[in-house]
Amino acid sequence: MAATMSFTTRIRLYLAGWRPRRDVWERLRLPASLAVFPEAKRILSSFGGLRFGNRNEHVVFDPSDAVADDTELVQRCERAVGRRLYPIGYQEHQDREPILVDEGGAVYMNFGDRLYVVAATFEKVLKTLARAGQAKALEVPPLGSGLTETSWFVGDTVRP
Repeated sequence: MAATMSFTTRIRLYLAGWRPRRDVWERLRLPASLAVFPEAKRILSSFGGLRFGNRNEHVVFDPSDAVADDTELVQRCERAVGRRLYPIGYQEHQDREPILVDEGGAVYMNFGDRLYVVAATFEKVLKTLARAGQAKALEVPPLGSGLTETSWFVGDTVRP
């Protein structure tokens, strides 16, 4: 994977503690109520525990903390998208914005009451995530992998 990363992204990853063939799977705290699938495990094994940014604005690859404030968010997102999802981390500035992945590798972010697909693969969004605060500037990728929408209502209240 390192060969496909830009030099800047690779430096940000190294400074955060990432190394090629890094495997932190056994040390991760995982949400007890969610079943892990291979794509989520692949991403978290290598990137779990990494943190980018500062106290005010950051991205953290921590699946438990990603959904700690709303334990039913993943289930609402799965129902909306029609796919299994797993939290891989979050972006935080004023609000915590969970980052999820589906079994096919597509990456989603939850902003408020909406879930957005932000990349077809984790590798395509890693450069942006390693620059904390940039995820809101992400462009929605072309639809693929059977997706017919780019955003879904996932709030826990009645749709406005």
